[in-house]
Amino acid sequence: MLEEQGPDVGADHNEFDRMKIAWYTPFGERSAIGAFSAYVVPALGVRGLDVTIVRTETESEAGGFGPQFETACPVDWACRRERDLELWAAGFDLVVYNVGDYFPFHARCLTHLRRVPGLVILHDYNLHGLLTGFPQGHGAAIPPYAKMLLRDHGRSVMDAYEEAVATGRRDEWLRVECSRYPILSDPLAPALGVVTHAEFYRAPCQEQLGAPVTTIPLAFRGRVDGAAPPVSPVGRQRRLLTFGMVNPNKGYASVIAAIGSDPRLSADWEYRIVGAYEEGYRRRLEQLAATQPHPVVVAFAGVVSGNQLAEELCAADAIACLRYPAFEGASASVVEALQAARPVLVNEVGCYVEIPREFAWHVPPGPGELTVLQGHLRDICDAPERAADRARRAATWATSRHDSHRYADRLVAFIDEVLRERPVLGLVDGVASCLARWTTAPPVAWRDGLRTRIESMFPGSAVAGRSTVEAARDAD
Repeated sequence: MLEEQGPDVGADHNEFDRMKIAWYTPFGERSAIGAFSAYVVPALGVRGLDVTIVRTETESEAGGFGPQFETACPVDWACRRERDLELWAAGFDLVVYNVGDYFPFHARCLTHLRRVPGLVILHDYNLHGLLTGFPQGHGAAIPPYAKMLLRDHGRSVMDAYEEAVATGRRDEWLRVECSRYPILSDPLAPALGVVTHAEFYRAPCQEQLGAPVTTIPLAFRGRVDGAAPPVSPVGRQRRLLTFGMVNPNKGYASVIAAIGSDPRLSADWEYRIVGAYEEGYRRRLEQLAATQPHPVVVAFAGVVSGNQLAEELCAADAIACLRYPAFEGASASVVEALQAARPVLVNEVGCYVEIPREFAWHVPPGPGELTVLQGHLRDICDAPERAADRARRAATWATSRHDSHRYADRLVAFIDEVLRERPVLGLVDGVASCLARWTTAPPVAWRDGLRTRIESMFPGSAVAGRSTVEAARDAD
C-alpha cells in the first residue's frame, strides 16, 4: 500500500518539517481503515510530518486481523499507554484519531480522546456499534448509550431504544433503526477538529461539535488498477460480486430477488458473495434464493486474501455496492470497485450520492429498487462495450479523487487550521466549565459581550463566535 512520491510536494510545507504526529489507527491487513492509514501516512511523511503509528487494537486481538501493514514509521500500541498517556502524548504536536464503528478496533480512540484531545478523522457517521461496545460503568467514563441518545435526540428516541431492549429487539435497533439517530456530541466533544469523508455528514458535525470541520474524500488505492479487462462471459453466466464483511444492510436480498424474479436475469447472472459471514445469515440467504420463481446461483467464498480478492475483482462482470441503511461516512469497498473498472451498482444514500451518475449505476432504495436494479443488469448485458467504457472512465475519476497525495495536502492544511484554533477552543472550553456551574443562564448582554471579546482576541477564527450557552451545555 506504500505510495510513490507525487510531483511538487514538500516544498510548500517547510513549517511542518519537525511536526510530530501520533496517528491512532487499527493496522492489521483486514482493516480498511488500516489500509487507508498505510496509504496516507507515507504521503504525510513526504510533506515533512514525523508520524508514529499507534495501533488501537488490543495486542491480544490483533493476531486475528491479519498481518500488520508494511510501514517505515515507528509503531506503538495504545493499550500500552494507559498509565502514562498524558506524559507520552506531550511528546507529539498533535494526536490524530481514526475513528470507526467497530469496537475491538476503536475503543481506545474514544477513551484516549477524552484524556488527550486531538484531531478526529471520522470514518463512520454512525458509531452505535462502537458506543454500545463499552460495558456499563467503564473506567473511561464513556456515558451510558441511552444517555447519549437522550442528549442528541431527545427523550422519545431514548425511550424507543429502551423499549427495543425490553422487547428483545436490541439487535434490530442496531441493524436498522439507529441509522436515523447519529450520536456525535458526547463521544467527539473533545475533538480539536473533525475530518469527514463525505459532505452529507459535515453539517451535523459542525452544528453539534463547534470545532473546525472539513471534508476530504477518502484516500484509498485498491488492488486492481482497472487495466485488466473483464473476463469473457463466453460459456458461463456473468458474475455479479459483492465483497466485504457480510452485513444485512448490503442489499443481498434485493440482488437475489431481482435475479430470481426475472427469467432472463436468472439465466444471465450468477451472484458471488465474498467476505466473512455468520452461518445463520448465509442459510437465510440461501433459503431466499431457493424460494425465488427462477433459479439463482449464489456462491459464498468467505474470507479471502488480498491476492484472492484481486482475482475476484478481475473475474467480476459487475459489482454490487448496495447499502441501505448506510452507516459509513465513506466506503473503501466502493472506491476499490470503481478503481477496478467494473460496472458498479450503488444505492442513492449517504456518500454514494456523491458518485456522479455517469460513473455508477444508481439504485434508489425503496419500492422501485428491484425494477431499477433489474434494468441496470439488463443494460450491462445488452451493451457491454458501453458499460465497459463507462467503468473505465469511473476508474480514472476514482483513482484521481481518492489519491493519497491529494488527501495529504488537504489534511496538512487542515492541521494548520486546527493548531491555530486550538487556543480558541481551550478558552471556550474554560468558559464552558465555569458556565456549567451556574444555576441560571447568564444574561443575554453578558453572553454577547463575552462573545464579542473572544472574537476580537482571535480575529478570523471560525470557532471564536461559538455560543457560550452551547459551550456550557457541552461541558455539562
